[in-house]
Amino acid sequence: MQEEFNALQLTGTWSLTPSCPQQNLVGCKWVFRNKRKLDGSVDRYKARLVAKVVYMEQPPGFVDSFKPTHVCQLHRSLYGLKQAQRAWYEKLHSTLKDLGPLHYFLGLEVQRSSTGLFLSQAKYATDLLTKVHMTGAKPCATPVGSVKLDHSGDLLRNLAEY
Repeated sequence: MQEEFNALQLTGTWSLTPSCPQQNLVGCKWVFRNKRKLDGSVDRYKARLVAKVVYMEQPPGFVDSFKPTHVCQLHRSLYGLKQAQRAWYEKLHSTLKDLGPLHYFLGLEVQRSSTGLFLSQAKYATDLLTKVHMTGAKPCATPVGSVKLDHSGDLLRNLAEY
């Protein structure tokens, strides 16, 4: 938890400002999670501070003793902010504009049309099939969101079968 708090402070995620009734102030909370290794043993413990809006209360256990009534004005996104997705899209959009015509980006093929961008991983799939010498394999249809999985069966005892 201290490590996460230090990282948020170091990156200037917020600054303390006086609280006023007009602010849409919400609480924040710590979310804890265990990262596990492939064998199931605990690799490390993670803590994330989550909030939903631009102003938030000071994190529990880290209230500034000189400014206890102040609140945090966020300058960067925290995990769980609704604006984070839009900010990511805007950043991606501006980056794509700066690069000029884009055809391939981070393993994704990009095709522009009048309706927007089409992203595809066909080249990645082809390269993967080539790597494992399966370019002659026959394609088969796969369900894409239209078929619901049946969860009524018994679980397999051997985890390797999954």
